[in-house]
Amino acid sequence: MQQHDIEANKKLARQFIENINRHDYAAMDRLLHPSFVWNTAVTSDDGPNELRKMQSNTMQGRNLHHAKPRLNREESMAIYKRLFEGHYGSSMAGPSQGAGEAAVPFHDDKYRMRVDVLGLTAEEDRIAMEAESHVLNPTNGRLYNNFYHYLFRVRDGKITLFKEYQDTLHLFDYMAE
Repeated sequence: MQQHDIEANKKLARQFIENINRHDYAAMDRLLHPSFVWNTAVTSDDGPNELRKMQSNTMQGRNLHHAKPRLNREESMAIYKRLFEGHYGSSMAGPSQGAGEAAVPFHDDKYRMRVDVLGLTAEEDRIAMEAESHVLNPTNGRLYNNFYHYLFRVRDGKITLFKEYQDTLHLFDYMAE
């Protein structure tokens, strides 16, 4: 049976959030395992890696800003790069989309996303975290203040899974025209 250092695993989860808050791409890169997966939790872990179709007339043709619910390490790092450069609105669009978008002025902290850890629970290689985010949309002035439940998994001192549950309706409202 493998031994797990619960406190070290919790520290990794906190470092992940600190890297987001500091927009530290290099530190994030060092923290993630080569087999890292970011699961936006809109499908099961072993189900097809595609977004569910929207059924209502209101939501038809709309969905998350990325093409699939599970992103590998390379895809995730491309999103973090755009996010850390200040491209909040299109950070989920991928590296080839939104290239003409102006970056957020980082000298103004109200446009920098901040995530606050509200609580942590850990067992074996899993860390459960409750968190809250805050950022102002520089395009439309809306406040993004979402609440999350994250599930992290750790192997070999690196994060292998970041599974994110959030209020997606709030996300749509924040980004909508």
